[in-house]
Amino acid sequence: MAVVTGFSWPLECEVHVLSGMTTQPLRDLLRVTIDNSQPFALDNMPLSVQTAVGLGRLSFEPVFKQARSNTTTAQGNTLVHGNGVDFELETGRVIALPVPAGQRRMRNFLVWAELEIVEYIKDTEEMPIGDDHSVLGVPVGGEAPGSGSGSGGSGGSSTGPATPVARTALTVIRIHVHDRIRNWWPTPGKLRVVSGSAGSLPRLLAEFDDGVAADISDWPGVIEGLRLDWTSADPARVQVDASTGLLRSISAPSTPAVDIRATLNHPALPPGFAPSAPVSAHVVTAWSQARPVTFIAGPGPRRHESATNILFLADGFIAGEEARFRELVARLANLIVSREDIQPFKLLRESINFWGLFLASEESGTTLLSEHLAPPGNAAFKLDEMPDADLEHETGPLTLERLIRLIGLPVPTDFGAGESDADAFARLVSFLANDFVLPMPFNVDLATFVAWRRLAGRGLVESRDTLFAVQAGGRPFVGRRPSPRRHWIVAGSRMTTLRRWSARFIATSKTADRPSACR
Repeated sequence: MAVVTGFSWPLECEVHVLSGMTTQPLRDLLRVTIDNSQPFALDNMPLSVQTAVGLGRLSFEPVFKQARSNTTTAQGNTLVHGNGVDFELETGRVIALPVPAGQRRMRNFLVWAELEIVEYIKDTEEMPIGDDHSVLGVPVGGEAPGSGSGSGGSGGSSTGPATPVARTALTVIRIHVHDRIRNWWPTPGKLRVVSGSAGSLPRLLAEFDDGVAADISDWPGVIEGLRLDWTSADPARVQVDASTGLLRSISAPSTPAVDIRATLNHPALPPGFAPSAPVSAHVVTAWSQARPVTFIAGPGPRRHESATNILFLADGFIAGEEARFRELVARLANLIVSREDIQPFKLLRESINFWGLFLASEESGTTLLSEHLAPPGNAAFKLDEMPDADLEHETGPLTLERLIRLIGLPVPTDFGAGESDADAFARLVSFLANDFVLPMPFNVDLATFVAWRRLAGRGLVESRDTLFAVQAGGRPFVGRRPSPRRHWIVAGSRMTTLRRWSARFIATSKTADRPSACR
């Protein structure tokens, strides 16, 4: 029996909209996954599949305070009006509008999508579990169409009745609204392009008038009427896909670097809106021969034929850091074969070889995709990750995570220049009651408010030009919140077997030492 196992927006980032922009219908961006394998856009899902998995009504709920009564469009759709935003309930389309002078714009809000599903479950079957954001319903009684009659049905069979179970799949996304874009640029600022190959792909970052920095690489597929074009200053040496920005070199290594630029066109952008700063594409030589590996730990090199061989590849380590890399690999190898909670490695320690391969990267550090907070004042440098919104609990103590869910994220322009925490805290309720329906009593203590205000200084770290383009984490996306939180590493290039014997590869990356300013 086919079942729905996923329901989400397949975007890599949260949605950022400028005044004068309209998003594509959020409904069109949603994907439903069947049996953990096949994702469908709702409008492209065959009717037979919709029937088989029991798809029902899709509805949207924008989480903001209505500025005035709902209205109806010429097409018969319902518009919900917030402060500077219109939201179309039937399609999920977001329309960003100007706000009158002196009126504060609503900066960001959540949109929940709810998909009703009816699945026919035999008494002997378990209810299928979906993704992190699916919520199981309750039995509603009755039998599957045709059950017990030999004719089958939606999930039924001729051997007995099945119970229809109502289930609700939920997913959520955050929408950010800005008045203007100050600056935008590709990251990293320089990229190695291996001669005769493709694979390098820059991202696009932007800084808005409210001081928020964001990834806008998804804009072409999200904003109606927006066009993004990539061009190369020397396509005979480095080509660029006009729509995706994917770089390819067909020439031998040569100097100087080739400038790659992006151009954005949209009516909401000012006339003559400048192209992006360039990506400096350097063509480098492909590896022409095998590279020697270093034995780190295990039963020994002579047993490589019979042992499991794990190879650590350096990424984000620059020339002169080989000793540091080997020290790190030795520590990781010891942890793997000594900890009780990652069995069976400890039991198999006499049959696992650990190896290291050091290759210097152009830049130090690994690309960090999630939003981070720089330390206040002149504190020792350390990046803190942004906390998650609490999407699971409607009630309870007003923690920082619940506050993020209820009132969104702060932005620098929410606060006056030099305004103290105490003064900003004093006007908190009236400041936020303009945009959101707040629970009463709305008991926020000063310490929680100060922690929330600090989030206005969040930012993204520039991408790094490293050998394997290893990336850690994910771009800000409230709907992708795992529970418990998970971290993952993605290698941006294909890795092959080493010589004639199989090796398992782990990209060993070095955390970025410092953030680049989002300017």
